Amino acid sequence: MRKLAKHFSAAVLLIAFVLTTACPRSAFAWGPDREVFTMEEPAPYITFNSIVDNPNYGDERNFFRVRPSNRELWDEANVNGWRDVVSLKEGEVYEARVYVENSASDNLNLVAENSRVMMNMPIGEYTYGRQFQVNAFISSSNSSPNEIWDNIVLKADEEFHVEIISARYYNNVSTQEDGGFDLGDGLFKSGGSLIGYEEMDGRIKGTYQESGYVLVKFRPVFKNPVLRFFKSALLDKLLSVWEFQAEFSEATN
Repeated sequence: MRKLAKHFSAAVLLIAFVLTTACPRSAFAWGPDREVFTMEEPAPYITFNSIVDNPNYGDERNFFRVRPSNRELWDEANVNGWRDVVSLKEGEVYEARVYVENSASDNLNLVAENSRVMMNMPIGEYTYGRQFQVNAFISSSNSSPNEIWDNIVLKADEEFHVEIISARYYNNVSTQEDGGFDLGDGLFKSGGSLIGYEEMDGRIKGTYQESGYVLVKFRPVFKNPVLRFFKSALLDKLLSVWEFQAEFSEATN
């Protein structure tokens, strides 16, 4: 039986609060197909995000989620705002989160080596589109499978790419209150960034105490802000003319 740590620090409770979500996973978003486990019967080998009844998260296979930073934009039915698809708005900041957990049974003391996270955000200066499927990958040299993935969808009414504000890893050693571990732009390059527990050395033991999450804050950059300004100004002008004509017509009748 998989046991949670007997003594939860404030940091662990913070992680539990941040990660709790009521949204169901999107079908076929994650992969590859792999053996799954439960709290009562955890994995007898190193494998990432394969517990389906995590009390703080739910099905760990749906490990990549996104939400607006602005709570006013969260869905009423979802207390924490996390979702698989988000429509981006100008001027807003968003958060993409990757949950990481070595699902091996605690008592086996199995340590994942060379653990990494990679994310293919649309960050190129000349990369524009109205919709992107963004993939997150968790890999390890001694896990089975060696790599897993999940995705989110970013979309908007106009062409955009994203600008990264920050990319950090949080766990029980360094929480959001402590500032976490800076992953830099390596997260968005081939091979991704090393993650870990006490340091980002790629080593994560099979215990919830060493679970954590990547949190990327970003904003959308739209392609034609000047054109949108003139279109808006023109619309305002046309509305003013229409209102003037309507008032003039009413006054002369």
